[in-house]
Order: sequence, then C-alpha cells, then structure tokens
Amino acid sequence: RTQNTTDTLQDLTERNMTDFLLKTYEKAGRKRLRILHANTTLIHSRSDDDNTTDQILLNAKTLLKELGTRDNVKVWFYNQAWHGIVSFLNVANNAILRGNLPMGRDPREYGISTSSHPLNLTKAQLSYQALAATSTDLVVSICVIFAMSFIPASFVLFLIQERVNKAKHLQFVSGVNPAVYWVANFAWDICNYIVPCLIVIVIFLCFQQKAYVSTPNLPALIWLLVMYGWSITPTMYPASFIFSVPSTAYVVLTCVNLFIGINGSVATFVMELFDDEVGGAGCRFPKSSNVRCPY
Repeated sequence: RTQNTTDTLQDLTERNMTDFLLKTYEKAGRKRLRILHANTTLIHSRSDDDNTTDQILLNAKTLLKELGTRDNVKVWFYNQAWHGIVSFLNVANNAILRGNLPMGRDPREYGISTSSHPLNLTKAQLSYQALAATSTDLVVSICVIFAMSFIPASFVLFLIQERVNKAKHLQFVSGVNPAVYWVANFAWDICNYIVPCLIVIVIFLCFQQKAYVSTPNLPALIWLLVMYGWSITPTMYPASFIFSVPSTAYVVLTCVNLFIGINGSVATFVMELFDDEVGGAGCRFPKSSNVRCPY
C-alpha cells in the first residue's frame, strides 16, 4: 500500500529478496531507492541438566547460534545516491523507534532526525572533477567552433560569383566606389552573422552552461562571438581573389577554419594539463596565437 509519505509498502514475507529484486528491476525503473527487510525470530533459552561445559563441547555450534541475535533489519539502498545509506538507515531507525513505543503514544510525535556531512574531496578527486568539467567545456567549445566555421566561409560565395560573372566589374564601371562595395558587403555579412550568433547564445542560456552563461562569463561570451564575426569576415574576403569556383572555396575555407580553431583549442587544453614550467611556457604560445588570430 502507499503511505501518506508516498512511500510504497509491500509485504514480502517468505519471499526471496534477491529473486524479488532481480525480477522487479525493470519495473522499478532500473533503480530502487530503498527496501527495508526485517527478520525477527524468537530465541528460546535452553535449560538442561547437563553441565554447561559439557554442553559446549558436545554442541558448540548450536550454542553459538543461540547466543547470537536473530532480530535484525537489513536496509537495501541505491548506492549511486549519495544520500541513500544515511537517509534510508534513518528510515529503519524511525520504524524501530515508533514500533516500540508504549501503548497510547502517537508515533507521529516521535522521530529521529539525521544529517550527513560528506568528507571533503581529496586532491586527486578535485583534480579529476576539474579535468572532467574542463573536458566537457572543451567539447562544447569545439562544437561551437565547428558550427561557426561554416558561416564566415559562406560569405565569399557571392563575392566569387560576382567576380567570375563580371558583376563586380560592372558595378565598378558604373561608378560604385570600391570602399563602398566592400563596406556594404561587410555590413550585410555582419547582419547575417548576428542571427546565428544570437541562436548560439539562446541555446547556452537554455541549457545553463555555467562556464558560458554565468554572470561574469555571459558578457564575455557575447563579446567574443561578436568580435569573432567582426574579425573573421574580412579575413575571408581575400579568398575571393584566389578561387574561381564558389563551392571549392567554401569547402577549403571551412576546413581551414575548423583546423585552426579546433587545434588551437585542443593545444591550449593539453598544455594546461602540465603543471611544470615547460607546460606553462608552452601554454602561453597557443593562447597568444588565439588572441592574435580570429579563431
């Protein structure tokens, strides 16, 4: 039956507990927070006329069994829940307490409260958790680099097409100033870049990635994405004079963006794993390179 605490109470008397757990594993959603298994057996004291010493010698095994208690409560708990053993052992203690109250006492007025203070993590555990968190952030950053590498590479497609079919030359002959031509293209490309940039920020906010959307980091993320688009867009323009096929330029520039961006991030991450001075000195080079180039 279901208790007023929403706990489900089942009578498993004379059931094989291990067999029950295995057969109901899937039904319980692959995890079961707690099971209390009580076993109570009355112990009858022996009273024989034989000498106690002789009794021990003749039947020591039986006597030792009778000396032990057979009243026990076994708590089965879900070991992946850190609070499991403390919380569920306290449930068993409260059941024992309320089950032994004198007649006429309200069990709701009696209870045992418990608190658990986990031990501080060791240096190795802290290092492992920091490495795991950093690795996750690295994967997220690589995914962002992968997505944002396609956008600036697509900006040169129209420039190459205009150069190949002489539309660009026609504009210059018609009196369009070259500076106006490039500034207009840059302004339009930045407007197109801002849209996916906002989508990336919204996704980060939806998933609450603290490394990116916490109070001190969110302005830095926005500024970094905007400045990336501001710097990478004109960097792609010279490629419009090199390639004659827009699709080829798109593939090559995307691969270049991915190669430099991903390798720079991975190199910085790997060098930060070293604690010595060599690793620290090596880490400064990819960091400074990332600052100087738009990737």
